Amino acid sequence: MAEKIKKTQQKSGFIPFEKQNVIIPLKMMIIVVRQNQRDAIIKILNDYQCSFQISTYGYGESFIRPVRELNQEKKVFIFTVVREDVCELLGQRLEQRFAVSVASKGIAYTIDLTSVAGVSIYKFLSNTRKVEKVTKNGKKK
Repeated sequence: MAEKIKKTQQKSGFIPFEKQNVIIPLKMMIIVVRQNQRDAIIKILNDYQCSFQISTYGYGESFIRPVRELNQEKKVFIFTVVREDVCELLGQRLEQRFAVSVASKGIAYTIDLTSVAGVSIYKFLSNTRKVEKVTKNGKKK
């Protein structure tokens, strides 16, 4: 225990992350679109500096029984974390995308994240620590 105290005393120039940076609240955005729209939505999310996207498949159904068998379409659920300052701009961009045609319709909604475990995870989720994306052939974007 005494060694830990000595080590922290040696780091007298240490300033906590929250004192050096503005902490912007984070939101979980959930987007539901048709399967063929997945890549276009992920490209939009990358343009707005979303640090990661998780997508999974599901099936949409109609509430009218005779139509149900004909209307089962494969849907994609995309989960991403967005900074609150970018959230409204991203929502407007997604609205524009959904209005392009009937095939590009979808929904998006957000849920507030109330806590994040650790500074490193917050930096990753908020994309505070800028990481340059590299394409498949090794070139920087």
